[in-house]
Amino acid sequence: MTFLAKLVFVSASWCPVYLLVGVLVWPEHRELAVGLFVVGIISISGLRVLEEIVRRWFAKEHCNILECEAQRNDIFMYVLSYIPPFFAIDVSSAE
Repeated sequence: MTFLAKLVFVSASWCPVYLLVGVLVWPEHRELAVGLFVVGIISISGLRVLEEIVRRWFAKEHCNILECEAQRNDIFMYVLSYIPPFFAIDVSSAE
């Protein structure tokens, strides 16, 4: 795997953190927040581009998924882990 592909995978996995920190620093550091939003968008876009490249040029075999098991509890816990930092936001001075 090339360095660029590894960088895309790592960057895309940190996308929720980029967005969370961007929202938390928005009132004081808007330039940093916008930069983090842009990095998040670029990382997800890069992941999609990499996925298409692999699918079109390298993936010669196909498989059919016959059944899958819902993992709703895991998804809920993942989303729930990102909610507590928002309680640190001081909304008393919001306009």
